[in-house]
Amino acid sequence: MGLFRRKDRGGRKGVWYGSFMDHRGKQIKFSTKTTDKQTAEAVLAKRRAKAAEKREGLTNKTQERFAKYAKMPIQEHLEAYIASLRSDGRSEIYITRQESRIQKISRLAGFRSLSDIELTEVQQTINKMRTGKDKRPFSATTRKHWIQAIKGFTSWLTKSGQRLPADPLVALKRPNGNRDRRLVRRALLVEEWLVIKSLLPLAGDKMGIPAAERLLIYELAIQTGLRAGEIYSLTKGRLHLAGSTPTVVVPSDITKDARDAHQGITTELATKLRKHVSGRSPNSKVFSMPKSDSTAKLFRSDVSFVCDEWRKTVASDPTKRAILRVHPEFLSVYDSNGSSLDFHALRHTCGAWLALAGVHTKTIQSVMRHKDVKLTLDTYGHLFKSMEREALTKMEGLLRGEDSLDICPEMPVANQELKS
Repeated sequence: MGLFRRKDRGGRKGVWYGSFMDHRGKQIKFSTKTTDKQTAEAVLAKRRAKAAEKREGLTNKTQERFAKYAKMPIQEHLEAYIASLRSDGRSEIYITRQESRIQKISRLAGFRSLSDIELTEVQQTINKMRTGKDKRPFSATTRKHWIQAIKGFTSWLTKSGQRLPADPLVALKRPNGNRDRRLVRRALLVEEWLVIKSLLPLAGDKMGIPAAERLLIYELAIQTGLRAGEIYSLTKGRLHLAGSTPTVVVPSDITKDARDAHQGITTELATKLRKHVSGRSPNSKVFSMPKSDSTAKLFRSDVSFVCDEWRKTVASDPTKRAILRVHPEFLSVYDSNGSSLDFHALRHTCGAWLALAGVHTKTIQSVMRHKDVKLTLDTYGHLFKSMEREALTKMEGLLRGEDSLDICPEMPVANQELKS
């Protein structure tokens, strides 16, 4: 940076040019409009002085802004952050959960102002948290979610609105949830679902919900992969049951990814739902199910009832004995591998059945509404392995010429020539 001249043109000396860093740190090149070097140096010095003044002014203003925000209680910053999440279109479920987690961490850690937020305090606070009746420490997955909540807040403080000069939690790492997974869900077997369909009507009402309605809820969960909270939110107006492609729609303020979910269902299920909501107003709830925190208990209770009923006649039924020889934990809520059944397992069943049916991975990702196909493969990838032998057999047939591929469906003659 400094003074320079462009190459002489025809032996003539050109004007001097100057180069300097402005108040934003950007390099500026300009013409001094003079061929006299001493005058050019004076012009450059003047421009540099103005840039320095602006830099100093910005620095002072920034420091004043940080000082102003530092005096504000954390709750005021949190309210601004929540407003920002709403303007970004995040779902209310997500916003409420994040706000609750940030408030609890701040309260337990004793954070009153932004200067109180420290990485070590956040780590120690989350590590001390307990859950369940036996007051167990948070699992790695749960700690990961809580850390994500508070890190999202401090990242916003740093980037949006410039309330902090630097993110105090930038070095805080999220634990790997797969290393300490306590709740492992399994998918229902098709045979288990058929038994549930046949025997659950004997159970009668539970939590004020008739057995027929509970079956409808479970079937909808398996077909669509909808979560308990999403099904709970459904109103009659969100059911589009006419035509050959019926769908149910969950609005973006309910879904996890803050996007409207349009989930297709079979015409058979659409007929059942149409009958179920007949005579109701568009804004009425489709199901009288409990809130999502009670649905796991409800489903486990139903499975346990069905299991007890089904096993009553095992001794006299050779078919059931054959099933138990292959699947000794048939209809068990908890198995020996530590896997369990709860309401969310119905969503897992949706993805698992699609994988086992040979549905393309991207289609499964779309149905399950996974943001990244990697999540689909991580969750259901082991099920695709069961198709490897079938794929190998198909390849073997192709190599031998016993099977064929319609390379040009619109050109049967060309296909015939290729096959021959």
